[in-house]
Amino acid sequence: MLRYITLPSLKGTGYTIAVLSLLNSFKVFREAWLVAGDYPQQSMYLMQHLYNNWFRELDFDKIAAASVMTSLVVFGLIGLLGKAWDKKE
Repeated sequence: MLRYITLPSLKGTGYTIAVLSLLNSFKVFREAWLVAGDYPQQSMYLMQHLYNNWFRELDFDKIAAASVMTSLVVFGLIGLLGKAWDKKE
């Protein structure tokens, strides 16, 4: 019963949880900001560099381009996850 009824019924819920977990993994800016400070070393995350150079200067062209690229990456990853999830075994 577990293999043929319960687990296939939980497939949609598992996919939703996987997508939400993927989206939440992009929210690590605050923690990196608290650890590294205003101007981190070269080895720290790219988001501090983007924040310091784009958002403070209000360079809207670069901000818009970065948001489009991030959206494309997220939707691409969700699409790949959907294909992998719907794969028939």
